[in-house]
Amino acid sequence: MAGRYKIKTVSERFGFSATLLRAWERRYDFLEPERLDSGHRLYTDDDLKVLNAVKLLLDRGQSVGEVAALGREALLMFEVGEVLQGYTPQKSRPEWEWSDRLSDLQDRLIAAVAALDAREARLHLESVSAELDSEKLRLFALEVSQRVGALWAEGKLSVASEHLLSSLWTELLHRWMKDVADQAGSEKLVLCAGFPDEFHEVGLLFLTYELRQAGHQVLYLGPALPFEDLDAAVARVQPHVVCLSVSRNPVLRVHLPRFADTVRRHGSTTFVVGGSGVVGMEQELVQAGAMPWGHHGSLREGAERLFA
Repeated sequence: MAGRYKIKTVSERFGFSATLLRAWERRYDFLEPERLDSGHRLYTDDDLKVLNAVKLLLDRGQSVGEVAALGREALLMFEVGEVLQGYTPQKSRPEWEWSDRLSDLQDRLIAAVAALDAREARLHLESVSAELDSEKLRLFALEVSQRVGALWAEGKLSVASEHLLSSLWTELLHRWMKDVADQAGSEKLVLCAGFPDEFHEVGLLFLTYELRQAGHQVLYLGPALPFEDLDAAVARVQPHVVCLSVSRNPVLRVHLPRFADTVRRHGSTTFVVGGSGVVGMEQELVQAGAMPWGHHGSLREGAERLFA
């Protein structure tokens, strides 16, 4: 079929394995192959243009996460030999720097989850958590998770390694929350949950912990909460604030109409949405009647200001 290419052909042309191409399609939005009734993919000429740009940027030192952040439309505008000829990608730099010891622990933690060595990884995580307060630990967790996610997307780590890391952070944070669960003195209730199809909960757990540390009463309902269950929960407990997390723009975009309906039905409740999926969609959330949580800044300060 003219202008349509099987995954094997694309894999051989660019040197990306079929497994990696499928993984990129699941995680990012820069590939849009057509799907036959049989389930087989057919890549378009536009997909090939995108992969040309992706390959060149990866060869120049960018991570796949940094490349994906440009978006499909931007990648389609990159013409090899023209725009890209004078393009020098800038590596994103974290806003925090770690001591040599913490940097070494970060490397050791990633190596342990890569080896699926839960015991070793847990020891490194405990060492880090003993040295950092909750805000710095959140930044540490964010950087480690970004590195692990990038390695997974490049085919250098398995999904199992990524899941192991998430489970260890979740285990640690649930233990932390038990220590502050009975300290809430506020009569105002905060409900925390993840958007439907949002299965990442580490950031949500950090927020829940900071809210409890700030003295708020928090009902934690976990990730991927269906809107019908959120509706029922809000009607029953009548929280003053609902905090929802979402890590990807497509998830927020798909569920935004249904979310807007939920916000309208509960006019006395303030809805706040945070996470990396909010970036670039702040205006849409405001139009839906919700408050976007700033992507940057201290969770602790945000939690303390929530009822100010």
